[in-house]
Amino acid sequence: MNPIMQATLDLIDQGKQITRIIPEKNSRSNKKVTFEFSDNTSEELQVNCDHETFMRWWKHMVAYIRATASIQPLEDINGS
Repeated sequence: MNPIMQATLDLIDQGKQITRIIPEKNSRSNKKVTFEFSDNTSEELQVNCDHETFMRWWKHMVAYIRATASIQPLEDINGS
């Protein structure tokens, strides 16, 4: 389970408009991801894992965000 991806999807599902996602290393096993929102609020996610796992989760989440950003809504494709 990728907790960074899950947190991102949960926030989107809650209707949050994420403007920025910032990864931060606090220590060897404690990492933090800060989500900033369009209403100028933020939320932090603490992740306890090794650096390699954190980077793998981070890269998967970034790849997902980039892939979904390029998807056109069906109404745009159908011309509605």
